[in-house]
Amino acid sequence: MARREQPKGWKGLRQFIDRLPVGFFLCDADGIVLAANLSLARLLGYPDARSLQGKRWMDWVAEESFQQMLFRLLTEGREETEVLLPIRTADGSVRWRHIALRRALQGRWEAVVMEGATRWLQRAFSALPIHLAVVAKDGTILAVNDAWLSFARRQGLTDLSRVGVGVNYLEVCRQAAESGDPLAATALKGLQRVLRGQCPEWQLEYPCRTPQEELWFLMWVGALPEEIGGAVIAHFNITDRKRLEQTLQEQYAALPTRQQWLETVLQLSKQISRVADLRQCLRAIGTCVREGLKFDRVGIFLHDAATDRFIGALGVDREGNWVESFCVMEGTAEEALRQLVATPDGFLYTPDYPATFP
Repeated sequence: MARREQPKGWKGLRQFIDRLPVGFFLCDADGIVLAANLSLARLLGYPDARSLQGKRWMDWVAEESFQQMLFRLLTEGREETEVLLPIRTADGSVRWRHIALRRALQGRWEAVVMEGATRWLQRAFSALPIHLAVVAKDGTILAVNDAWLSFARRQGLTDLSRVGVGVNYLEVCRQAAESGDPLAATALKGLQRVLRGQCPEWQLEYPCRTPQEELWFLMWVGALPEEIGGAVIAHFNITDRKRLEQTLQEQYAALPTRQQWLETVLQLSKQISRVADLRQCLRAIGTCVREGLKFDRVGIFLHDAATDRFIGALGVDREGNWVESFCVMEGTAEEALRQLVATPDGFLYTPDYPATFP
């Protein structure tokens, strides 16, 4: 194939463009490369830039689906577009490259090709809701994401330089530890172990008291590849999980007490089921409450079997006295019982109890 004529002025720019740290090429409306620099040739594994001229650059894209996507983007009339593409190099291997294209004169396109997916990864890094920071081997913060800074703002911090790039994370932990914070001392030791290569990852759960509420976080530290050094620090909000754990622990701790209440109520049910006089029933309940149940008051709900409804309720204090009479309950007995189960622990229901209001 005959080489196409290079654009006017290209020779004057050759030396400058060849020194650029990124790949560059110019193509016509058909995607044929008119000119390229040495950096692009090296990125693609070719000996020199002339090896690229006259080739259709979209043929470098390794997968047809990406070629179709790229063709669609270029024919939508956009002036600029950026894509992350799998590019097949001269030796047949596939490497991901970030390509920025800009429409030039006479239907041509100018393109800058960068190694790796740096800009795309930066965008993904910033979009994550987890608080993230990247630190160097000495603990200096190299990058933080938006969630990291947003959390600092919500806590009233106006000088974000105190938590951002350039701050030494190890030093922050060390100062807090010297001030008597045991969690900071633990975090310092864990981060040092990862940065020294003594372990690939490390984590710590810790509380965080803010002006609004108490939060819980999981601090996770993961080592970066050895040739790069440093680590990624992530803080996951685990407040909901910790609150659920606390609720479950409280319920588990209350199980013995509830079991005792249940056994006492069952014994009480057996006793009063044999008593026909309501006042004697109340005194029996008061005695039981006084001796066993840790309630200030017990309710007796009166059931009308004919209509299957609770027709009233009585409150009994620790002395076995009436303390109040509740209004008539709405709904069937089954509906009322469901409401009672969902509210405070402990109620007594004896079917077909013969007593009535005096």
